[in-house]
Amino acid sequence: MKKLIYESDNYRELIIMRGLPGSGKSTYAKNLKGLVLSTDDYLMKEGVYIYDKSLIPLAHEWNRFRAADAMSSNISRVIIDNTNIKAWEFKPYVILGLRNDYNIYLAEPVNGHKWDAEFLAKNNSHNVPLDIINIMKNNYEPIYYLDEILFSKRPF
Repeated sequence: MKKLIYESDNYRELIIMRGLPGSGKSTYAKNLKGLVLSTDDYLMKEGVYIYDKSLIPLAHEWNRFRAADAMSSNISRVIIDNTNIKAWEFKPYVILGLRNDYNIYLAEPVNGHKWDAEFLAKNNSHNVPLDIINIMKNNYEPIYYLDEILFSKRPF
């Protein structure tokens, strides 16, 4: 499901995926046909995902740089494939999209298990445990308007 939150006069699209681990974001993103950028790509070593909490801030910065480069190069469809639980997490991508005059969409997988924490804990590709998925689920912010994103703030 894609929801337009900013309409440009341009044909280019920024699609920001949202969803819990294992909910089908990456599969959905690949089916959208475009340049898929994920922070997880930074943590891939020779085709294997290696989680290192200390690298997460650097991985996010790296992915934002890639998105900025893609948009300044006029890539027609840029897809951000992260969990994006809270608005402040994807606010930098929205700002990049606005600056580069992209139509901006939020997208979530549409399936029967996207909120089933037990299913997601058993089936996500990064072995995120049930307790963390439940925390993410409880913190998930429904977003309806662009202003909700632009006025969001990262907690201290």
